[in-house]
Amino acid sequence: MFEEAGLDVTTVPMTGAGTVVTALSNNSIDVVDQSPIVAAKYNQDGGEARLFCGTTDRQWGSIVRAAGGAPAIADGEDWKEAVRSWKGMSFGVPVLQGAVHFWTLDIIEEAGLSSDDLDFIATGVGEAALSSLETGQVDLLWTWPFLTQMLGDRGEVVFDVAEQAPDQISDQMQAGWIANARWLDENPDAAQAFCETMESAIDFVQNPANASEVEPILQDAFGVDGQTAALALAEDGPMIRLTTTLSCNSLMLALEGAVRHGQVAETPEQNCDTLLSPVAAAEEN
Repeated sequence: MFEEAGLDVTTVPMTGAGTVVTALSNNSIDVVDQSPIVAAKYNQDGGEARLFCGTTDRQWGSIVRAAGGAPAIADGEDWKEAVRSWKGMSFGVPVLQGAVHFWTLDIIEEAGLSSDDLDFIATGVGEAALSSLETGQVDLLWTWPFLTQMLGDRGEVVFDVAEQAPDQISDQMQAGWIANARWLDENPDAAQAFCETMESAIDFVQNPANASEVEPILQDAFGVDGQTAALALAEDGPMIRLTTTLSCNSLMLALEGAVRHGQVAETPEQNCDTLLSPVAAAEEN
């Protein structure tokens, strides 16, 4: 699709925010899909990055337990009661003092618990994290697509962050396409073509008529099985949450959360005017 748009795109493997920041600062990459908090921290350290195209404008994580596990399942208006019942349990997060750790604190504090009421354990991600759940190292685990769909009969969702968390948590921007402001100024047509191509790709993926074509692509790209790919593409699956639209409201909620937990400093310069530079396909809402 990029070739059809006249773009020559090379994929560069990136692991961790530190690697991303270094690559942006030395111009070894032009665009990257990352958390808006990474952009905000980069700018506070002297960079000048902008989000120009969206990917996920809301949270799409889940909290899961092992099959038959003790943690109560949050349901409807009683979710706070269920969360309070997790007191004293162990909770797996990718890294301590990371974004997931802080999002979890927001959820449990909204329910009336404190950081001392759960034992947070760094489990990493992927199958290693699932293993920590299966072996009983943790009672609860934060997962994302496609890890949630890979659970199968090994576990079950006890809390759907997008559907059950308060708006100030669930509506936080998860990620978007980031570039240096200078690159965007010098390459406006490329930025627009890139985002329009991403929008076309999302439309194709979200069209149920294309499921038979998309499923094997997901299997090859992410190493998941057919059932996991099918669940991801379902009407209530995570792929439906993809969008190129950039939301000022969801960005500000993410920034407020990051400031609250000390991830970034509170400065008037960090706002939608300085962090968002949407192109046509990513019209701000």
